Amino acid sequence: MKKIFLILAFVIASFVGHSQAMLIKNNVRLTAKPISDCKAVELRWTIRMEDHVDYYQIEWSKNGESFDSIANELGGVWSIEPVTYNWCDIVSHMITETHYYRIKVVYWDGTFEYSNIAEAVCQKKTKKSRE
Repeated sequence: MKKIFLILAFVIASFVGHSQAMLIKNNVRLTAKPISDCKAVELRWTIRMEDHVDYYQIEWSKNGESFDSIANELGGVWSIEPVTYNWCDIVSHMITETHYYRIKVVYWDGTFEYSNIAEAVCQKKTKKSRE
């Protein structure tokens, strides 16, 4: 039933001349996980249906409100099945312990949508001193 709905949404969008992604909002889900003793953050995002995606803009923030672009990842093939991407951010140079990320999905026609904001909390291990 879900596939029938997605195919129908694509057919309707094709007649209107817009990407079907405009009919299905919140298309992207992002997670962020600290790895390698907080020297990096693994980002993983899944797009429910990839159609007319030009690229994914990976954005970072130290406060969760003001974001900067840190990388772009090209969009892949057209798919009505979910597609998952992985990307690693090396954060050893960053001073904050909490990192916020989001994905900006940019479509061929210039429209875009944002993923959820994902938070990665790095709790670096401290060495115990001898007393």
